[in-house]
Amino acid sequence: LKSLMRALGCAAIGALAGFVIQHKGWDYHYLPFQLLINTLFALMFFGALRHVLEKHGRSHAQSLAALLVCALALIPLASNVYQGENPSLRQSTERLRAALLEAKAGPDVAFFSRYLHPQYPLNLAYTFAPTWPYSGLWALSSMLDAAADGSVPRAIAEADARDATQKVLQSLRRHPPRAIVAELDMGDPSRASSDFMSLFRKTPEFAEFLKPYQKVGSVAGVGPESVYEIYTLCCEDAAHRSGRDETRAKPPP
Repeated sequence: LKSLMRALGCAAIGALAGFVIQHKGWDYHYLPFQLLINTLFALMFFGALRHVLEKHGRSHAQSLAALLVCALALIPLASNVYQGENPSLRQSTERLRAALLEAKAGPDVAFFSRYLHPQYPLNLAYTFAPTWPYSGLWALSSMLDAAADGSVPRAIAEADARDATQKVLQSLRRHPPRAIVAELDMGDPSRASSDFMSLFRKTPEFAEFLKPYQKVGSVAGVGPESVYEIYTLCCEDAAHRSGRDETRAKPPP
């Protein structure tokens, strides 16, 4: 146990150093350190509890049962660590969860967002199928920004963005969602990725795929000018149905 605790301590220091070196302040860059240090504290607590139980003559089975009960009691606390530190993120998650339930969106949801949220930590409050491989479309967003600001030759950046857009479309065709949550950043409309739905509809193939999806509502996002728009599949055609049937027949690894 001591060697494991030392390893976790060293890993936590390394994760904290990585957070500081990146110097971006993004929440998910801090998560590795947070998870490692919480695990270390849990091991310290369990070690102390085991020592107390054994000191009072408890059997090995009784000690194990007590540790298991303590571990189960800590699960709700651990699941709320990320949401608890950001009130606006927690409130936005609750609003989005309620809206998805009201829209009867079901578990097949895709997320068009530049960031990890709303997909995380919404997964702690709303159950959806992890068939959508993108936790955030920040790579595509960066390519579009590069094409706009000239940091990369425009022709190269636009070609990369077209290729990335096609990969997103191919993934959607393989795993057609019943609902789409699309981020709309009204605070920075100059960014091409501030409205992914409008952006994707500029590609004829993508526009055709998105035709059956109808907007059913929107909720305020994390930022003051951020909105999450909810689209549901209103008329399932053969392409969307066959893709979902194939996904169910062959679940992703």
